[in-house]
Amino acid sequence: MRSNTYKEKILEILEKNHLMAIADVQANIPDSDFSTIFRNITQLCAEGVVRKITVDKNTTLYEMKTHKNPHDHFVCDDCGHVDSVKVPEFSLQGKAFAKDVLVRGVCNDCVEKI
Repeated sequence: MRSNTYKEKILEILEKNHLMAIADVQANIPDSDFSTIFRNITQLCAEGVVRKITVDKNTTLYEMKTHKNPHDHFVCDDCGHVDSVKVPEFSLQGKAFAKDVLVRGVCNDCVEKI
């Protein structure tokens, strides 16, 4: 991985915060612009250091990709809250495996409101 100041700052921010949008990362790096942060996060994703989570067509979040604590994500279709979950790895048709799963549904808080 070729390193630069922006990549280092992005990694520091993502290590401390789980799931952030590019605009949120940019807000934590003074004197940065959106395109610079976008380009560096895209490179970090391509290098396998950062993981992109597409919640819906308007929401994309990023997190550090860690092998120490691999996890998937649950998105509440009612309130939009995103949380980490552990989905057991299972085999699909012999050689395919489910990884980086995004589970959708209604969270407990929203169920209680009904």
